[in-house]
Amino acid sequence: MLAFISSSVSNGFVVFKYAAQTTLPVLCMGDGSPTNPGGSWDIGYPGYGYPGPASYAQCSWNGWQYSSQWLMDIVELRVPLGLVRENVCPTVRYLDYGILNEYNLTCQTPPIVQPLSCNFGSTSSFIIAHGDVSITDIKNNANNAVKTITGNIVCTGSGSGTVNLSLPNTGFLSLATDSGGTLRTMLVLDGTLGSKQVNVTTGTTNFEIRSTLNILNNYTSSGAVSGSTTLTLSLP
Repeated sequence: MLAFISSSVSNGFVVFKYAAQTTLPVLCMGDGSPTNPGGSWDIGYPGYGYPGPASYAQCSWNGWQYSSQWLMDIVELRVPLGLVRENVCPTVRYLDYGILNEYNLTCQTPPIVQPLSCNFGSTSSFIIAHGDVSITDIKNNANNAVKTITGNIVCTGSGSGTVNLSLPNTGFLSLATDSGGTLRTMLVLDGTLGSKQVNVTTGTTNFEIRSTLNILNNYTSSGAVSGSTTLTLSLP
């Protein structure tokens, strides 16, 4: 009924992919389709939510509708990394015109994997040095009022995923104030204020932070601005 294709790792799951060899009107359990939200096709991982995906294993499908019946082509069984044993021996249960059938799939050995783990390498604090910038340059948006740093997210393990990077105060840090206004640093992460999701995989992923000295309202102080801004990012 189902032929094993491959196994891979994605977002903390081991994904087993099968090719269907049947035109039975079968549905993935709980697939939410209009004709049968509960589904009549059931794949289970014995000992972990069998029968049915439950909360331990999930199945998905790629099919099409023909003559009011759903036909299967590619089926996936997704099992969380922490629940995968040495061998995975799924069982398929399906209804064939009201008759329940059970089919034991050949056991598959999953890839040897470790969950994806990410950090900033050696540091999570980044210092943006502004140098010596005049208020006039800032008001004129001169180039030396903009500084750029590059950060790295280093991930080990297997698979891919996303991490959420956040800038403080929606991307603005106040540096000085006077009676008329505020001098602040506007922080932009890969062109985005606030927070941004970054796609990561095993290895190093780069991101860029640009810091622009910015005048808010009528900041009247004169002279030069020196020093630096310390930016701290955190991974979830």
